[in-house]
Amino acid sequence: MKLIIARHWPVPVILLLSLTALNWYRGDTLIAGGDNYTLLNPTVLYNDFIHTWSERINFGTPNLQTSVLFPLISFYVFLSKLNLSLPFIQKLWSVSVLFVTGFSVYLLFSHCRKPNGRELATGQKWGALGAAALYMLNVWVMIDVISPVTRLAAALLPLFVLFWIKGLEAERVSLRYSLFIGLLSLFQSSTYAHPASIVAAVLANALLTLLFLLQKRRYLHTFKLLFLTGSVFAAFNLWWFLPYVLSFRDLYGAVEMAAKTYNFLDFTPIFDTFRFLGFWAFRDWYDLANKIPHVPFAHYYYEAGFLILSYLLSLLALSAIYLRSRNRYVIYFTLLGLFGLFFSKGINPPFGAFYQLLFDRLPGFTAFREPFARFTVLQVFSLSLLLGFA
Repeated sequence: MKLIIARHWPVPVILLLSLTALNWYRGDTLIAGGDNYTLLNPTVLYNDFIHTWSERINFGTPNLQTSVLFPLISFYVFLSKLNLSLPFIQKLWSVSVLFVTGFSVYLLFSHCRKPNGRELATGQKWGALGAAALYMLNVWVMIDVISPVTRLAAALLPLFVLFWIKGLEAERVSLRYSLFIGLLSLFQSSTYAHPASIVAAVLANALLTLLFLLQKRRYLHTFKLLFLTGSVFAAFNLWWFLPYVLSFRDLYGAVEMAAKTYNFLDFTPIFDTFRFLGFWAFRDWYDLANKIPHVPFAHYYYEAGFLILSYLLSLLALSAIYLRSRNRYVIYFTLLGLFGLFFSKGINPPFGAFYQLLFDRLPGFTAFREPFARFTVLQVFSLSLLLGFA
């Protein structure tokens, strides 16, 4: 046991950092509300969400959020049967998701630095801890600390990338890594209430696949892995996906019209995105006449001290491009970060017209009506890993 702790001492530190989530609460109060419907008591929806239709919710229309049943609602139901209080369960959920967020980055960084499984050097362990700490605790996370969609998707993203890397690099196509990705997709099901949440993992692995093919040219191996993983993914997610598609096809026109009528395409200037900011409410007023902002503390993020610190942190992470320029993973995370930076800014310059074209012409792209909420995770993820390399 002592040998394991000595070899992986960053893990207990990550666990301690995850306890930061307890500071988000005041006594036994609950965090609720928001666009992603953080619920006071998710257990009351269990009987409704096991069906695709209920007369009690959505005014009798089909329920497009059955995927929230697992793991979020099931987590609450199971622990409630143990007579644990709702405030305790919510705190446990928050701490658990935050720990997985850091631990998954630690595992990914360890593989990227020592793909043969050898122990990391002391400096590399500090790099792994730095990457995990930045990914766990940053201004993007602090904007919405308990979102059941954003936080869970971000927590599992590094593991999706890790197992895809292992699958691509394996000598033979293995069902093992496809099963791991299938299980991850199952444990991410609660985020599929907003299907665009899965796009970060898809884009990250798509770029990884492209770079792998350019370097290794293992086309047949990659095709087999894609087919196998896609089949496993479908098997694990058909329970929510099929009723979602059958129901959503009748609602698509109304949803698309609403997204095009009210969107946040121009709320994220590129200089904010560079430091993980760009949330629309930071630059909007709840009551303009009386100067009442949506977010009372938003102005602190634009004061000189915080501006300097936030930009220095991003620049420090980008120094890995110079220090480790020949490392293939540094190249990958740099390209992925640039992709996230470009799309997070929406229709703002430079080349904002390209995003506007996609939004207007590409079917389904209206799901990205708030670019900051969907693409910033790619930049946070990439810069966190690059900080570890630096």
